Amino acid sequence: ARLPEAIRRLSAAIEEGHVPAPMSMETEREIKFPPEGWPVPALGYIDGFDGVSGEHPLVVDYKTTGSPDWALRPETMARDPQVVLYAAWALHAYPEAARVTVRLIYIKNKDGCQSWHAELTLTREEVRGAMQEMQPITQDMALEAKKEEAKDVPATESSCGDFGGCPYRDHCDRLKHGASTTPFG
Repeated sequence: ARLPEAIRRLSAAIEEGHVPAPMSMETEREIKFPPEGWPVPALGYIDGFDGVSGEHPLVVDYKTTGSPDWALRPETMARDPQVVLYAAWALHAYPEAARVTVRLIYIKNKDGCQSWHAELTLTREEVRGAMQEMQPITQDMALEAKKEEAKDVPATESSCGDFGGCPYRDHCDRLKHGASTTPFG
């Protein structure tokens, strides 16, 4: 029963003009590139990408949400790590481009069929600055990733209940030993 509902929602989003029609852009594009100053390459997949039909590259990311309240808006997108990383990859892949547009397409997954999008165009300089701000975090992540035991990595227990809760909570040694009492709300 869920698949037909998902197809109905996607079809409505296409009709509303928020989602590009199938085959109008490259989909599920793997990205891997070495951001300047980062200790590790950036890896991931972009939902949709068009580097040729417009005047500058377009990156599309599909999001589902239960409420528009959770959606990013253009004014908050410029500091979102995923948005910045996708923009940086597009500018890396197209070095002649002076700017890139990132479009987040939201499809509501509760209470009816609704879609909308948020879009932001960033210059090469804006992306470079945002990537430089993220660089110290990547240094910390690289150091933590070298640790062999999960117990040696600092916990962020305030995040344990985010997005429905950690899928590993039943196996978490910190919770078993009383490090936290109610992180899962």
